[in-house]
Amino acid sequence: MNVSIGIEHPAADHVLPWIWYAPGEGEKEKRDYHLTVLPLDTIPNLDAVIISSQRAYDYSVKVLFEHLRLSKVKSVRYVPIYIVMSEEKYTKQIESDLDRLGTEAVYWVEEDTATLTTISELDDSSYQKVFPLLGLSPQYIGNRHTLANIWGPYRILDQVNTLGQGNPAFSELENKISRDVYFKKLLSLVERPRKHEDEVSEEFNNYFTFIKQKHLKVAVIDDDYLQGWDVAYKSLLPNSTIYGFEYSESKLFPVDSATTFDLILLDLRLHEKSNHNESDILGAKQMSGMVKLREIRKIAPLVPIIMCTASNKSWSYQEALDQGANGYWEKESPDFGLGYEYNLKNTLNLAITIRDVLLWSIRISPVFDKIEQILSMVRDPVLRSKIRKKRDVIIGQLQSPPSRYIREHYHLDSEKIAFLIIWSFVNEMVEYFKHEEDAVFSTPLEGEHEEFCTYVPDKPGRDNKKYRLSPRAVDLINSIGQDKWFGHISFEFLFMKFLFQLRDMKSEYKEYSRLREVRQALDYIHGIDPGDGGKPYAPKDLDDILDIWIGLLSFDT
Repeated sequence: MNVSIGIEHPAADHVLPWIWYAPGEGEKEKRDYHLTVLPLDTIPNLDAVIISSQRAYDYSVKVLFEHLRLSKVKSVRYVPIYIVMSEEKYTKQIESDLDRLGTEAVYWVEEDTATLTTISELDDSSYQKVFPLLGLSPQYIGNRHTLANIWGPYRILDQVNTLGQGNPAFSELENKISRDVYFKKLLSLVERPRKHEDEVSEEFNNYFTFIKQKHLKVAVIDDDYLQGWDVAYKSLLPNSTIYGFEYSESKLFPVDSATTFDLILLDLRLHEKSNHNESDILGAKQMSGMVKLREIRKIAPLVPIIMCTASNKSWSYQEALDQGANGYWEKESPDFGLGYEYNLKNTLNLAITIRDVLLWSIRISPVFDKIEQILSMVRDPVLRSKIRKKRDVIIGQLQSPPSRYIREHYHLDSEKIAFLIIWSFVNEMVEYFKHEEDAVFSTPLEGEHEEFCTYVPDKPGRDNKKYRLSPRAVDLINSIGQDKWFGHISFEFLFMKFLFQLRDMKSEYKEYSRLREVRQALDYIHGIDPGDGGKPYAPKDLDDILDIWIGLLSFDT
């Protein structure tokens, strides 16, 4: 069967019409060469393809030739191509273009020729000479940095499909990127079929299952969002609601609403393009993605943010973390390879990064919710200000987890430091519940004041004072029994003991005492071994000490 494309010809048994697509809103339609020639794959006994040489809007004989030679089906790749003769100036230009690609199995034919001369199709040897000359550069991309924003989404979907998590958008995206012969050629070079080892599939599915089960509100801030990142990220987060921003002037990210999102995927370059020189390094802080990151962090210091970028430069990685990103992921680019392992590791890295930042957020978000609850319960504005300052320090500690190396070799754990800061809220609690009048210290309870102690001079002529506990305080404190204590017995220690007993919070005091021993055992304080009375820190302790403070304040309210 002889098939012509877009033109009537007496030698053609069938005509394939042109298929058009709109590149973007308000843009003029373009020919979709890929979808136009795709029906040829299903035609049995294809003998020849007839194409026009006439100059027309958005028509190139060279591009059509490359699409035919890059077909997935051998009978289409090797088919003889007949070009209908036109004006001589057009013919010469076409001959020049095709000379660079190889003219084997390419012939000229008159407009009125009813029968084509029988000529053999392209052979394997000839095709091996032609193939390296096809699709050498992208058609519509002015900057190679954009390659990752076209190739990357497809590769994520491809990997998810390989692991048995099929996505209906896969073939649609494949057809979309195949409009460009550069990517169509890359697709022909991707290893097929692919099958992971059971161990690899199990590992990936473990990460995938975790993030798949989450019902999140996700913001994707990327000017190339509609290139395929919308469906790629959705394939990894199928039960989440994903919102795209910054891909048009009408879709700017609402920074003031950043706290309403559970996860933000932020592109490094939202507007500018890479210069691929030292100016990129010097201007890293002013890149639009970095600027947006700083804006978000002012409003939402704890929302998980992953910087997603086509850059594989170490300086952009470090700068993103320095500016407050929780994670960093490099979009897959054909410039760095087409191999199976690269694709697997790249997609797996994204899944692991999403999982890690979500786990960290799940761990620390309740901590900050409880701190905000404490702030709402404290009526004294001066004490609220002190707690806010401590909260900001805690944010600095918990915003990103420390590396395993730092934790294991230098015993520096941001959670433990946060625990110490939250423990220090005891100073604000003493101030909040303490009432001083004429050297008498008391605490309010049910509209009355219960005396705790009286300050008396230490020695004549000295400013130092000692406190004398009230009989009521002595009875309540002694009723608890002896506590393990290390060092000087402070006013704070006795006052808190009195406070818990006065409010009949015996179980809370028992927990408070345990947490005090945890504090004493930390290397940063006394480093007391468990055998000597210290207690090892556990992650739950961070939440427990906050619950103690909330319990005391709840009793007061």
